[in-house]
Amino acid sequence: MSVDRDFVRVDAKSYAINKINTVSVRETKPYNYLGTILIGLISGSCLLAAVSAEQSNGALGAIFFLVLAAVFGFWTYRAWQKTLLRDYHLMPMTSSAEAQAFSSRDRAEIYGLRDRIEAAMTGR
Repeated sequence: MSVDRDFVRVDAKSYAINKINTVSVRETKPYNYLGTILIGLISGSCLLAAVSAEQSNGALGAIFFLVLAAVFGFWTYRAWQKTLLRDYHLMPMTSSAEAQAFSSRDRAEIYGLRDRIEAAMTGR
């Protein structure tokens, strides 16, 4: 993506600076918490099964369920990390329509582009 005094160029599209009314940034979350909660519940159930197996069957059953709890616990951690991700979309608004010009997970990059477009719009 490049920004100069007259145009904003994104891949094959170009937007004239004098035709852009406003530029906004939208933030979306690509992953929700439901998977994290479900996998966490499975991990907790495995921990409870390990305690129950240790009391009734001995160490072998407890070790099996502890390994399962560790695997599901790792997956819970990975799913939780995904819920922290954000997608940022740069949206130039023209008189005719609104278009998604550029998307990234890098917040600084998107806001830097928005600042450069606004600076070109004001002539700075």
